Amino acid sequence: MMSRRMGAWAHGRMVLPCSLALAACTAPTRPRADAPTRDSAGIAIIESPTPLWATGHGWTVADTPTLDLGGGTDPHAAFGSLSNALRLSDGRIVVGEQTPTALRYFSRDGHWLYDVGGAGDGRAELRSIFHLSLGANDTVAVFDLARRQLVLFDPNGAHALTVPIAERLTPRGTNGYLPKGLAPDGRYLLQRDEVAFPFAGTPNTLLDDSTRLYWLSRAGTL
Repeated sequence: MMSRRMGAWAHGRMVLPCSLALAACTAPTRPRADAPTRDSAGIAIIESPTPLWATGHGWTVADTPTLDLGGGTDPHAAFGSLSNALRLSDGRIVVGEQTPTALRYFSRDGHWLYDVGGAGDGRAELRSIFHLSLGANDTVAVFDLARRQLVLFDPNGAHALTVPIAERLTPRGTNGYLPKGLAPDGRYLLQRDEVAFPFAGTPNTLLDDSTRLYWLSRAGTL
């Protein structure tokens, strides 16, 4: 699997709006075959100004939020820095809070229920919430990048399992692993770049490198 890596990083913060809206959409098609292309540093850019959707079939967003988390007077509904959010099968919503670190559970109508996985080094605690994913039976998987481990919580927020990623599994000179998500059978997908770390090129240059995908078992093996 080939990719391109830049010699300079762009830092930013993703902001998650504290509201959910229903969106009605259809899957877009591929760009037209006759769409003009141009080249930029060896990368083909396809320019297609013609709309891909027929009239009435594009993305639509409601004028008002379907659900508002944090819009009321409940002090527990105030947010700091968020990572991402999940909706459980019964309609409850789980939000990953970065400061302070915790999983925040809300009812289907947006009312705060409780927090779990507070900041710390305990078995059911977290030092970071880098990625959230939802597994079978509403299992919530948290990738704690700071502690290099996967922490699983049951549908009610009780600690279910911790799967550490042993340091010996990360070869020297690589960037380590990034999370991709939880499979229905409980395996966890990880991505590891094979390019040497630190970056060997000069700033703002492009180098070909490769990346590999791994399945992490519940036993912590790749």
